[in-house]
Formats: sequence, structure tokens, C-alpha cells
Amino acid sequence: MLQSIRNKASGWFALVLISLVLFTMLFFGVGDYLTTQTDTYVAKVGDEEISQNTFRQRFEEWRQNMRQQMGESYNAEMFQQPAFKRQMLDQMVNEAAIRQANERLDLVVPVSRLRAEIMSAPVFQINGRFDEQAYRNFLDARGQTPAGFDRQLSDSFSVQLLPAAVQSSALVTDQEVDAYLRLSEQLRDFSFVRVGSPADAVDDEISQDELQSYYDANSAEFMTPESVTVEYVELDAATMPSVGEPSEGDLRDRYETEKNRFGTVERRLVSHILVKTQGDDAEAQKAALDKANALAARAREEGADFSALAKEASDDLGTKELGGDLGWVERGLTDPVFEDALFAMEDAGISDPVRSDEGYHVIQVREITPASQKSFEEVREELATEYTQSENERLYAERSGELIDLIYKEPGSLAPAAEALGLEIRTAGPFTRESGEGLFANPALREAAFSDMVLVEGNISDPVELDESHMVALRLTDHAKSEPRPLADVSEDIRTRIVAKRRAEALKAHADALFARVQGGETLTALATELGVEVETADATGRMAATPERALVDAAFSMQRPVNVPTLQLVELGNAYAIVELRSVKDGDPATVEAARKDQVRSELEQSYASAEAQALIASLRARSEITIAEDRLQ
Repeated sequence: MLQSIRNKASGWFALVLISLVLFTMLFFGVGDYLTTQTDTYVAKVGDEEISQNTFRQRFEEWRQNMRQQMGESYNAEMFQQPAFKRQMLDQMVNEAAIRQANERLDLVVPVSRLRAEIMSAPVFQINGRFDEQAYRNFLDARGQTPAGFDRQLSDSFSVQLLPAAVQSSALVTDQEVDAYLRLSEQLRDFSFVRVGSPADAVDDEISQDELQSYYDANSAEFMTPESVTVEYVELDAATMPSVGEPSEGDLRDRYETEKNRFGTVERRLVSHILVKTQGDDAEAQKAALDKANALAARAREEGADFSALAKEASDDLGTKELGGDLGWVERGLTDPVFEDALFAMEDAGISDPVRSDEGYHVIQVREITPASQKSFEEVREELATEYTQSENERLYAERSGELIDLIYKEPGSLAPAAEALGLEIRTAGPFTRESGEGLFANPALREAAFSDMVLVEGNISDPVELDESHMVALRLTDHAKSEPRPLADVSEDIRTRIVAKRRAEALKAHADALFARVQGGETLTALATELGVEVETADATGRMAATPERALVDAAFSMQRPVNVPTLQLVELGNAYAIVELRSVKDGDPATVEAARKDQVRSELEQSYASAEAQALIASLRARSEITIAEDRLQ
């Protein structure tokens, strides 16, 4: 019932591989294959190897995605830490283990699932509807074919479907919901006394020897920040001269070239039920056809709800829970046999069973939108705007290409590039790795300024793209290394730190002594009187209470339920302490909780259970796989 994509090598890949092997054998001989081969993988799962190149490409794609998501808060050094690389490798190992499980279980995702995903993807939609031209443009921009994109989607689904199916099996009983509510809606009564100062005044006299000793032991905390000053050139499409107005001929040529974009092809809102054939023999085929005919009859003649039938009987895992919904379908995007039958239907309704490689489909056409076409006059203004924009983009692309060529030709000076392109050489700085002003508030520019290429080799940086039409190249003019600040400049800071440390130690000792007295039987009231403070109370306090402060609420709910006598705990509150006395605990009453809250709890528990079950699946698959990790190649 669960379905996933088989991980099969494509035909062209196999041909290329065979060609390479034959080429190598012709020139180097068979004997070379008898010599010991050096492993280059970073991980191996069963017989599947994850190469260094594959890992690097995947990690770089992830790093670039994180750069886009985080914007100026992105820190390149953080994402070079070994822990991040190992996290990505573990994910790739998990995916390999899932793919191999799919092969063992012979799981397949039907073509209809891929079509449904493509049709519903926001990136391919305009005004809430699938746009074929947007789909084609997306593929063209990435040099992909529809078949190649299908394989990419298949790879993605192949590592998602099995865990998702396991997650969907997570069940939560009413008893578990009630148990959760008894804890989550629990109320606690507690009292506390704050201890805000040491028993005695803290000595604030600091000798010169103490200052020197602290300075020597913590000199790394008193360093001047490393800084650089740079010169740079900036290529910004927003400040470049705009191209002239397009001619009528240019616009009409553009319209004819992109005419399909201003029209809509016929689209049909479709659902289907798939009855898979369980074998190639005539009897199995007839059984599947009979079942499909019966379902079509129930929907067409008996008026049964098609969505309910799909949920009940469809063998298409991708659309079953959606009531067979495939969304809006156009020509050229589905299985040709399925498509021919779909578009042969003159009106909305239910088809007879349609045979495909997957089995028999019963098709429901719910709505038909006919084709339409906008005239040149209707889109003339849009074409003019796009023409100007595309010409500006072309001009920027040409100039940015020239800038890159000139920089690589003269890596030690910005002057040739600035003169050739009419750019102004500006200066910025000093700024540090952590902060800069203006343009250099951007972390990507600071990263470039402190790169080895600039800082060590003295060359111009690789051009930094701030966005798709804004580029900066820079060169170092001055570098101030990090150095210890003189003791005289930081002595007051050190004095403050030493006194603060003495106070913290004295306060802790005082709080410990008072807490020991309460543990010995002294009351909070007596303690409060001695300290000149009041005993504060928090009655009927919930887990998410806003008052008192979070540290006290968290402490109260971490304490053991009192039996006969209150439970005590000493809690740190930043620059103070509190002695907490938990008096009573009252469990929540599920009977008084609204249905909406119970539904929310059930959903949260299902998500938690689902996540745990998916993790258990991954752990089980890994346990049964022979996995080798080459830590030394994880670079």
C-alpha cells in the first residue's frame, strides 16, 4: 500500500558510464583494474557510496539556502563547523538507507503523484492556477527536461514517503490526552523569599598585583578587535543608465515569441481512482477491470460521492487521502494514455476505466476551463516594461562579466576595472569581522574582506553579489591585527569584574547558609523577618504563568510533589537567589477542558509520536545497514 520511487539509473547515465569504462580499458588496459583502488567516499551505506563531490555539492546547496534565509545574520564560519557537516552527512546516510528499504519493499510512487505535486506547486502558478509557461521557464532556466525534473522529484519523494507513512500511523488515545491535560493544566501553590545581597559588605579594595594577575590570566578578553580598511568598486543596476524605449517591431516580435504566455490552454479539474493490477495474467487484469467498472458505476449511476470512493478504494497513495484530487490538469503533463481519455471527455462527469501501466483509472472531470488568448494591444504595456527590464538585465550581465574578467586579469589593482567601466573607487573602514557600517554592514562583504584571498594574498576579492543586480569587488588597503589592550586602559573594567565576582561568591555563600537553616526547620517567615523582606506567594500558578518570573515558575514545576511537608529548593535569579517552598500540587481536570483544547493536545501528541516513530524507523534502517563513515574525508 505504501509506495515510493525506485532508485534506478537512467539510460543515458548507463551509456556514459559504459563509454568511460571502455575508454579507460583501451588506453590503460585491464591490468589497471586488478590493482588496489583507493576509496574516496565520505560514507558508504551497504553498496551505495556517497562521494566527496556529492557531499560537497549537497552541503554547498544547503549552505546557500541558509544564506538566503538568514540574510545579514548569516555567519559563514558557523556553517564550516564539523558538527554541521556531520549533520548533513547523517541526513544523506538516512536517505540512502530509506532508498534501499524502498528497493527491498518494491515501493513505487505513481506518475499521478508527480503530476499532482507539479500542478499544485506555487512556483508554477500564476493567479492561483498552474501555468505551463512558468513550468517550462523554470526548467529552461535550470537546464532541465521534464523527465529529468520528474526524476528529481522522485528522488525527493523516495526518501519522504516511507517515513511519512509511518508517521501517519501515530495514534493517541483518550487516556493519553487526559494524562497530558492533568499535567499541562496542573496548578501549584508555592512561597518564596528573595536573597538579594550578601550578609556583609564586599571589600572593594583591589591591589595592583590582583589587577595584574587577573589581566595575565584573562588577556584574551581584553584584545582590540582585528580590523581592515578596503577600497572597492560597486556595480549596481539601479544606478546604471536605462536603455531606450523599445520599437513597435521589437514589441510585436516579443509578443509572437511569447504568445503562449498570454493565453491559457484548456484545463480540467480532475480527480481519479487507481485500481492497480496485481499481476500480468488475464485473470488479474479482469479482476482489476471489474473492480474499476464497479467503482465507476457507483459514482456515475448510483450517485456515490467520488471523493469518498477514492479514499475507500484508490491504490494511489499520493492522492488517496485527498479524495483522488489531481487539481487542474493541462495537456502534456500526464501519462499520454490517461491524458487522451481525460481530454476526450466532452463534459464534466465520470469516465469508463482507462488502462495505463499503473492499472485502471476511473477519471472524474469536475470542471473545464476553455483556452483563451490576449491580444497584442492588451499586453503591449506589459511587454514594454518587460523589454526594458530584460534589456537592463542584459546590460548589467554584460558589465558584470566584464568586471569579473578585468579583475581576474589584474587581480592586484581595481584601477583598470574602474577605468574601463567608469566606476568610482571608494574606501570603507576600518571595520571588524563582526560589524561594519553602510554597505559593509552586510556579512558577505565582511567575509570577503577577511578572506585569505584578500587578507593574506593581497588580491582583489571575488565579486560579491549582494543581490541579482548588485555586485561589489574589494581590495585591502590597511590591516590592524588584534592586540592586547594596555592594562592601564582596562584596569577599571578588571576592578569591576573582581568586585562583582567577590559579591557573587559572598551572595552564594549567604544564600546557601540561609537555605540550610530552612532545611533544618526554620520558617520562611522567620527568615524574611531577619532579612527585612516579605514572604511572596504564588497560588494556583500554571506552567505558563507570566508571574512571578520564569525561573521561579520553572523551578516550582521541577520540584517533587510535597508529601506531608513542603518541598524546598534554592533558585538562582541572575544577581539574586530565592528560597522556594512548594506547598501543594493540584492536577488538571480533563472534564473541565474545552473540546478545542483537547483537539489541540491530541494534534500535538500525534505530531510528537509521529516524529518519534519516524526517528525510530530511521534508527532501525540504519541498524540493519552496513554503514561506514570516513571522518577524515569529511572536508
